[in-house]
Amino acid sequence: MSLIYPAVKFVIGRVADILSPDSAKFFIEVRCNDFNLPWDEFNFEGPKREVQWELLEKAYNTVYDWYQKSNGKWIMGDTLSYADIIVAGFVLSYKRVLKEDEWARISLWNGGKWAQLLTDPVRS
Repeated sequence: MSLIYPAVKFVIGRVADILSPDSAKFFIEVRCNDFNLPWDEFNFEGPKREVQWELLEKAYNTVYDWYQKSNGKWIMGDTLSYADIIVAGFVLSYKRVLKEDEWARISLWNGGKWAQLLTDPVRS
């Protein structure tokens, strides 16, 4: 979580775009309070967004290394773990929340690992 949280502000900013107006209002208020930041710190474009992309990719490079060190398809080898569920949950949220071109960007990282993760069956 410490790898991902610093890099997800722009993802959080996209969530409000897919919610109903009332839900978006509540979501924005809660996230601003949770992070003690104004909403414009979550909803931005340009160079600041690129820095967030770089942080997110760096985080997923580290997570990818964990998968590479195992002797199976999961972080703990052939055993699906809570860590795998957390990773898949975040990846699925990106696919749902981000714009199509943004998801395409993530899905290409690490040889397509993150798109593949969402299609792999749990049983080996």
